[in-house]
Amino acid sequence: MTLEGNVIVGIAESAVVRVPLVLETKALGSCLGVAIYDCVAHSAGLLHAMLPERSAARSSARHKNSKFVDSGIRELVDGILKIGGKRLNLRAKIAGGANMFPSIQSSAPGIGARNYETALAVLDDLGIPLVASDVGGNYGRSVLFFTKTLQMLIKSINAADKTT
Repeated sequence: MTLEGNVIVGIAESAVVRVPLVLETKALGSCLGVAIYDCVAHSAGLLHAMLPERSAARSSARHKNSKFVDSGIRELVDGILKIGGKRLNLRAKIAGGANMFPSIQSSAPGIGARNYETALAVLDDLGIPLVASDVGGNYGRSVLFFTKTLQMLIKSINAADKTT
């Protein structure tokens, strides 16, 4: 008998698992939830990153890789490969990257948009296709990633639930 359980991924954390677990994270505002999975082996990981780039952070040495989109994605991929995933089979889904304070006007992109742009660049550099995303807006999201079906359920109070 196979039991399905949830693995909670907190802010600035990541987790790598094999089926049939469910990866879950909450409170994605400008933060980014990045699910990367091996579509053949059904091994997967989920990252809840706060900031775009580790190199831009002051005193970045004291922070975990998972706090940042760039280093967090790379660490997630390494973890999936260590448990038997194959780079050729990796795919990604992303949620979050909202502008939580739309009344603040600025010509520069906000943290949410920069998080998403960084994720796209890192995924492209690693050769991992992005197959689905639900980003932007001005509302938070929660994510459930089902390793058995490779589906991501995105929940929000201010928008309809989505399954990718």
